[in-house]
Amino acid sequence: MVVIVAALLSLAATLLQPAQQRNLEIEKKKSMLESIRIPATRENTFELYDKYIKESFVLNSNGETVEGVDAFTVVLRNEQKKPLEKQSLPVFRAATGEGEPVIILPVEGKGLWGPINGYVSLKQDMNTIYGVTFDHKSETPGLGAEINTTSFESMFRDKRLYDEK
Repeated sequence: MVVIVAALLSLAATLLQPAQQRNLEIEKKKSMLESIRIPATRENTFELYDKYIKESFVLNSNGETVEGVDAFTVVLRNEQKKPLEKQSLPVFRAATGEGEPVIILPVEGKGLWGPINGYVSLKQDMNTIYGVTFDHKSETPGLGAEINTTSFESMFRDKRLYDEK
């Protein structure tokens, strides 16, 4: 009986893997679109991604383009475990709904109970935030759970990364 249940679970996991991968792709693309204030649904995510995300590339720690690496497949969490000189950063060029060019960068950090990740979109000056989106899998109710609400994310709009001095 145990062998039959194990075989069924293994079969189910194998059969569901393509659907799980597609769901992850939709979630990632939808988050990028939300960082440039483009609301997307499961049904139109791919269409909107193709419309607004113009280009993607990967940079090394020296700011040089890395050839042959798909930016969409780079996992920031894995990159952070590498020595700095071996890390790569995926970069996405996009246009906002108003046609303004922006750069989208993934971000990741530690929350109280688990990782927090998201995307930051920067205006052309590379110093002003156009928009952000955050997500988490296991934060506490209250402050931690608020990071992916519109009211929290909108506080970052038009903030500058560095003060001019």
